[in-house]
Amino acid sequence: MTSLQGGERLYPEQYQYAWANGSTNAHRYLELNRRWGQSNNPSILIKMLTAIDTFIGFPVYVRPYVADNPVSSLILAAYTLPQDAQVQVPSFEAWFKILEEEFEVFVPLELGRLMVEPYTKMSVQEDVVDVFTKLTGCSGSGTYPNREWPSTENPGSCSPEVQMALGFTVQLNTGENVPACKVGSQNCAISSKQCFDGFNNSYLAPNLANNMEYSILVGPLRAALAFCQDANPFNTGVGLGFNTAANPFACTPWSEQSIGDRYTGREFIVKNIKLIDLPQLEILAFPARQEGGSCGDAGGAVPVPYPPQEKEVYTCTFLPESQNVFDFLTQGYGFWD
Repeated sequence: MTSLQGGERLYPEQYQYAWANGSTNAHRYLELNRRWGQSNNPSILIKMLTAIDTFIGFPVYVRPYVADNPVSSLILAAYTLPQDAQVQVPSFEAWFKILEEEFEVFVPLELGRLMVEPYTKMSVQEDVVDVFTKLTGCSGSGTYPNREWPSTENPGSCSPEVQMALGFTVQLNTGENVPACKVGSQNCAISSKQCFDGFNNSYLAPNLANNMEYSILVGPLRAALAFCQDANPFNTGVGLGFNTAANPFACTPWSEQSIGDRYTGREFIVKNIKLIDLPQLEILAFPARQEGGSCGDAGGAVPVPYPPQEKEVYTCTFLPESQNVFDFLTQGYGFWD
């Protein structure tokens, strides 16, 4: 199962790999839908949509301010992979193997070990986002739920070494040389392959040849995984999702949830396959509304076509009326109320 982001593939076409999750998460989404998805109250439906988003591992991008800030249904693809498709757990060692075999980026064993080690030695006060920040220097700001999570989209917020490592240029198929940009971001035309090639040829390989200390290369390597293939700060390296947001299945307010509560369901990576090449595909919208159906009091049904669907999927758009709609983000979801 994948959260669709538009286009003809599982993930934006610039990516070599798509992020996916399996039946464990699908069952969780259905539990959330059963608990809240049958309501016509926009506040309840927003609660469900945010819960699914955060359980997938998305940051909370629905902020508790509401002026002109609609909330749309979440569109998921449930599918069967072709028989020859390989599903992988996104451990960091899996990424290093992919880098070497598919992108011709060699990561020495000791360099990989130095990148993984901090994730195995986190204190009880640290989480994987803190480790990402420590390694890369990329930092966010604010407090939950308005916290901005660290990102490589603007390398200027990262350490000087990461800025240097991501400051390469890429030659497009048109022959034009353009500055590197985070793959998949708005107006970024480069692919994962072009991105990793640029990082390796202009930074990693030359510095390895010059015997640069691995401790200096660790941050740029972790940043490149996020920059080129969306292995963002929430990538735990152990095959479980993670979010700094409240876990909807915990029965406590956000402030009382442990870091362990923030780990969510299993996640996987697969080749970024075209939708038409999938043996079976079902496009699901949470909450789902048929043409002419009701979306409650906050908006109408908007058709969203996805190939190879014969019928358009109708989704709902809600406009929150007050900040109180988002109180569950800090007070707790109350799933078992």
